Amino acid sequence: MGRSILAATEYVNLEFHNTFITLKLVLIGLYAGLLIALIMSYYRKIYLGALVRKLLKKEALSEETALTLKEAEVNAGYFMKKALKEGGTLRRYINICGGTSPKEISKVKQKIRSFFGLETKPQNYDFDTMKLYIPEEIKYKADIAFERGNLSPMLLIIFAAILTAIFVGINLVIPELLTMLDNFITIIKK
Repeated sequence: MGRSILAATEYVNLEFHNTFITLKLVLIGLYAGLLIALIMSYYRKIYLGALVRKLLKKEALSEETALTLKEAEVNAGYFMKKALKEGGTLRRYINICGGTSPKEISKVKQKIRSFFGLETKPQNYDFDTMKLYIPEEIKYKADIAFERGNLSPMLLIIFAAILTAIFVGINLVIPELLTMLDNFITIIKK
């Protein structure tokens, strides 16, 4: 089993015209896509979910009980702020009240936004004063979506290692299966 799917192999009864290159790219794409999905789901559950879990824990379920990021004791970095903007990941679950201030944007940005049919003066959020809450009606949905569960960095590493082992295994098994199929066809032809 020393051959790799990446190595060119001659088969007597099977014809592949650049199929191995395509198969190689498909497998690498699948592997990379699954690995990225694994990392992104971990990021969503752990990093972004921290805010949702804090808001639920402190029962910020209406405009009256809404909390600022500081009150929720969440460090809002670039990605957290991006997820809180309109159309962001967290906006499906978290509502914002207060803390909005329309700011002027440059003429170049206005021209670009108007070219694409977007508002020319979008709402920008003041992340220090805006208040966040999770509406009562989607409280359970948010809790299930961002429940921490048993996720840990070690589990992420184990899943990535298993995924890598599967990729390497497939890389080694497919050429052997094709060789066996080619030999079987040769025996049947005789």
